[in-house]
Amino acid sequence: MKEPEISIIVPVYNKAAYLPKCLESLQAQTYEDIEVVLVDDGSTDDSPAICRSFYAKDARFRYLRQKNGGQNAARRTGIEAAQGTWAMFVDADDFVIPEMCERLLERQHETEADVVMATLQPWTDGRLGTAKPIPSGICTGKEAVQQLVDKCFFQFRLPSGLFPILYRKQHAKTSLRAIDPRITFSEDVGCSIAILLAAGRVAFLPDVVYYYRQIPESYCHSHDKSNVLTQKWLLAHLRQVFAAYGMDEEDAWIPDWIILRDLLLGGYEFFNDFNGLYPFFGGRRGGRIAVYGAGVLGEEIVTKLTDFDIVGWFDHDWEHYRALGRTVDAPEKLSACACDAVIIAIQNPEVAVTVRHELNTLLPPGMRIHTILQDIITSAYSSRKLEALRTLDEGYAYEPLRKSGGG
Repeated sequence: MKEPEISIIVPVYNKAAYLPKCLESLQAQTYEDIEVVLVDDGSTDDSPAICRSFYAKDARFRYLRQKNGGQNAARRTGIEAAQGTWAMFVDADDFVIPEMCERLLERQHETEADVVMATLQPWTDGRLGTAKPIPSGICTGKEAVQQLVDKCFFQFRLPSGLFPILYRKQHAKTSLRAIDPRITFSEDVGCSIAILLAAGRVAFLPDVVYYYRQIPESYCHSHDKSNVLTQKWLLAHLRQVFAAYGMDEEDAWIPDWIILRDLLLGGYEFFNDFNGLYPFFGGRRGGRIAVYGAGVLGEEIVTKLTDFDIVGWFDHDWEHYRALGRTVDAPEKLSACACDAVIIAIQNPEVAVTVRHELNTLLPPGMRIHTILQDIITSAYSSRKLEALRTLDEGYAYEPLRKSGGG
């Protein structure tokens, strides 16, 4: 049989509720010279039966099952089994447009690129979020990394899930073989950067071809454990990759930036020794804090913050978060909250500024409102924490931190 042009690898672990929509969107691809490699990473729900039903009816589908080993273990299994010249990754709870493969391959033929990157759009409970902008044109892999990670603290345009990107299979295979299997948080970022730096030519496609389903219970949105130690290993990996591909000293801030961001989103307790509230402000410990923002960053702060009393938690989408069991109130209630300061726990700096203007109309004159400090990356404290992370004892274990107040 002729080998397929594109191999689409789908790691599957207990995603029965979303898997049919994902696989139907792949089955509907207008470009038909594909294979879909389903890697069941030890699912215990109905995912295996769903995979087998597609495998039985469509010869382009392949089904592999393995003992649970995590996302990257499943990706490695898939890429090793892939037969195509090109490879793509799709998460089992996401879905794509019918023309995804066709448009990506057309762009590759136009540009002779080693990597073609398109646009994804968040999808939450049937609602579309804002698509992340990507660069335009064609560039080298090094230039792609430099463009996709902005020094503005949370302007992070580098795809963190290896999608929606068309890769030369060999580049993806090499990257997945090299990543430390102990890295279980942002391991896909480590792979993305290595693949991009290996590429001689990267092309961009501004079309939205991929819908990323944001599920609160998914691993990257759960904070019942720490991701501090895994970031030690990721930092070492990223620095090794940068050295291997000859990235200049002026780009050394990129791995550091990625790790600081990850620690905020899944290891906030690591900043417990900061004399203030990292990364919002310095100054005295203590005080009554209201948190605006109930997403990943807000949940980390409310759950793990010490030395300040959390006296209120607010978000414009408060009803959604309440349904998830979080004690979040409507922004209008902020005016009655007895707090000393409000922190806006929102990653996007442009959105944070907009929220700040809105809160100024609700809060008493003179109320302190803090957003993320833009120069936190280059601060002496951040440098010390990165060095402490590098030398962290590998026996480190997360212990839930004492909360200073309610919330």
